[in-house]
Amino acid sequence: MEQSLGYKIGERVKAKRKALHMTQEDVERLSGVPQGTISRLESGKADDPQVSTLRALALTLQMSTDELLDMPAAAAPAPVRAATRRGHQAAPAGTTAARG
Repeated sequence: MEQSLGYKIGERVKAKRKALHMTQEDVERLSGVPQGTISRLESGKADDPQVSTLRALALTLQMSTDELLDMPAAAAPAPVRAATRRGHQAAPAGTTAARG
């Protein structure tokens, strides 16, 4: 059976908290997230934590929300090609192109 996202997040929260030598109470004090919520998350009993909770925990635990969610780093966006018309490059948005 596959583990829920909440369970996996809880494992990462607990591991990072311990690596920083913090108690759940320390995290509560610094993040504003109630200790009971942290406990439920770490024990896998919080299946769908709120975004605001995850953000506060990530900031407190000195990690990005991507790290907390175990998301791969966002790939750089592909360059946008300028639109062309009959071989002529279109003017950038917000500018006026001379017709000719």
